[in-house]
Amino acid sequence: MHRSHSAVAMLDTALVVTFQKQLANPTLAKFTIQEHSIPKTETALKNWLSMRHAPGCILLDKVFSHLELVERDFFGLQFLYVLGTKETQKRWLDPCKSIRKQMLCPPFHLSFRVKFYVSDPSKLAEEYTRYHFFLQLRLDILEGRLPSAEGSLALLASYAVQ
Repeated sequence: MHRSHSAVAMLDTALVVTFQKQLANPTLAKFTIQEHSIPKTETALKNWLSMRHAPGCILLDKVFSHLELVERDFFGLQFLYVLGTKETQKRWLDPCKSIRKQMLCPPFHLSFRVKFYVSDPSKLAEEYTRYHFFLQLRLDILEGRLPSAEGSLALLASYAVQ
């Protein structure tokens, strides 16, 4: 498989998507969307070709279909929006707007993340949805975005081992 430019650095469980300009035919104004395997999820995504003028829902549908997610409302693709020379802000990919209008300048990295958390995960219909919630919570705890007491961390670790 031919890969152009640089490889994408992967977080432990986050899906990181990189847009790379298609150099073979720049008049088509296409972006190659490359993903690499997500270690703890046993998911490996293939290269997708998507028009950069396409609405975000096209890319979201491809990701959700590939991950076989039924309960899609809880998840989304997040990217870093460049405000100034060094300032960035995390934003969600809007399904109604074109990808090109939302992601104006590099780096073009998208992360598959939980967008809305539920108060009681047992109310989620699909086991696979609960699994993705678990992966996101684990990543948030490991990266310090979700502070927890030691006792809670030990309890969560025991649940994860089960």
